[in-house]
Amino acid sequence: MRYLFPSVSYLKQVCKTEAWLKLLLYPYRPISISVKSASLLFRSTSAQSKPNALQKDRNTCGVLLVGIGIFPYKIAADKNFYIDLLNALETYSINPIIFSLNDLKGISSLSTKSRKIPIYNCKRPFHFRSKKYHVYKQKKHFYHHRHKATREVLEKTISLLYWAPKLRKIVKKHNIQTLHFIDNFGPIMGMLKKIIKVPVIAATAANYEPRGASYDSFLRYSYGRIDKVAVLSKAYQKKLVSLGVNQERLELVKWGVRLDNKRTTSSRASIRQKYGVTNNKKLVLWSGFIQQIQKNDFIKTVEMLRKMKTHLAPIAKFVFAFKPEVYSAEFNDYADEGYIDVLGGVDNFYELLASADLLLSPIDNLESSVSPPLTWLEAMHFGTPVATTAASGVHDVISNGVNGFVAQDYLDLEKRLKEIIISVPNETISSDANKFVANNYGIDKIAKNYYRFWSSSQNV
Repeated sequence: MRYLFPSVSYLKQVCKTEAWLKLLLYPYRPISISVKSASLLFRSTSAQSKPNALQKDRNTCGVLLVGIGIFPYKIAADKNFYIDLLNALETYSINPIIFSLNDLKGISSLSTKSRKIPIYNCKRPFHFRSKKYHVYKQKKHFYHHRHKATREVLEKTISLLYWAPKLRKIVKKHNIQTLHFIDNFGPIMGMLKKIIKVPVIAATAANYEPRGASYDSFLRYSYGRIDKVAVLSKAYQKKLVSLGVNQERLELVKWGVRLDNKRTTSSRASIRQKYGVTNNKKLVLWSGFIQQIQKNDFIKTVEMLRKMKTHLAPIAKFVFAFKPEVYSAEFNDYADEGYIDVLGGVDNFYELLASADLLLSPIDNLESSVSPPLTWLEAMHFGTPVATTAASGVHDVISNGVNGFVAQDYLDLEKRLKEIIISVPNETISSDANKFVANNYGIDKIAKNYYRFWSSSQNV
């Protein structure tokens, strides 16, 4: 440490800046400062007056989105929502940056209508990549391989610690005010605030899966130690509060879908012809895996349809469409020619979804919560009603007999399924489903909510 006695003339020169107010108040008192701070005293006033990027626009909110498998283009994953969101946020004072753990290298960019958003691509250390991949611009891009729960948590923790220096540089370079995790990386999220030196840590909480007391504790420590949590459903918000997460940290911020996709009569006719659906039959679609709808739900749904084949085969054709990263050849064993088709990686999925008479999407574990799945919202926007079971949060989206169909469980669904299939298409139900999504889950409305969420985060 060294002691400095500033002169009156020098005080007049520097007292214009708020940082030297103490010097003005105590002109005759020795002030103890570090050598580094002392060097700042003798900087020219012209150097001090140079504005940084944040000073140029104090209203701009810098947001760093951190997640797994965020690509600069759409794939069959829930990350598609963030691509639509960032496009819808172009007119807002948001400066978004993306940090993605995937198998790409270097910095890529997500192109919106008027800007290119940087994506910092980094690999997960000690991670075995998936054997499944998609091709983009003649290059293979591998999907994220999900390990068992314990290893998954350890890998995420190690990955964040490994890349913490890079994250810190990104935060500093782009004047980030909020670091927002779009995947749950575990308790390490809250610990990173001091390491990375970012003002606010936020995260998205998508849906609840009952996995026992240890998993509940994991959620409590994951979301309980960060500044703000954007919860996608009222049901999950209520669950997190019951687990001990401070309610003041939780804010309901839904996700949503674009409303410019429309159903066309010509596309509907060609899709039905492609999948062998005659005029006297209904096209019923199942999609997976989405949120709580996993392999067990696929098998249970097929078994239900097999038992009901005598009643349903004359009136319906069922198509099971899997995301390419989860599809397995073993699923073909459940196909039944002319009655049940099993497909992996459908290229024209949105046309198929819009052409279906019904989206059959039951959930076995009723204690789990739904966000709801984006596929449900997209189907309802097209006017395709959803038939499901009464898992937590379902009634926030689907009103039985109004904009879709809700059975108590699989047994109840089995009793009602023939009646439901006969009742569709129903113009009133299709119209109510479309209106509900337009009023509550349109991407422009959701973008406004995220802007408010991130802007208010600066005051945390």
